[in-house]
Amino acid sequence: MSISRQYLIKQINRAEILDSNYIEKHLKDISNKEFDEHWWRWHYQGHYDVLEHMRRIIINNNYTKNILLKELKRKDKLYCHFCGSIDNRYPSMGSVQEMNKEDKRAYAYYDGCSCECYNFTELIKGNRYYDKIRK
Repeated sequence: MSISRQYLIKQINRAEILDSNYIEKHLKDISNKEFDEHWWRWHYQGHYDVLEHMRRIIINNNYTKNILLKELKRKDKLYCHFCGSIDNRYPSMGSVQEMNKEDKRAYAYYDGCSCECYNFTELIKGNRYYDKIRK
């Protein structure tokens, strides 16, 4: 069974708008340097990249629910592996030992990718829906 291409593209567009609205609302008062280093900035960049990846698959290929779910599962497994490898470098998270800047960014990015894989999986399964954005 397949989901309409138009429906999925609308849902991707709505998800992107919600993410950008969140960033605009919560991170608007920080400087550019702080924004570049902010955890949520990289987390939502991961969201955008997964959404763009899924958009390309939906537009350029014939797909079914199962194909989309398998791709999301494959990508999520990869992103979780990347997060796990960063976790392994810092065995005592939350203690005195802090992550370096690159690892923080990478961790936030891959966490955002994994998060959006979950969100999009729920959307495909029918458990999530992005309402029309009202201004």
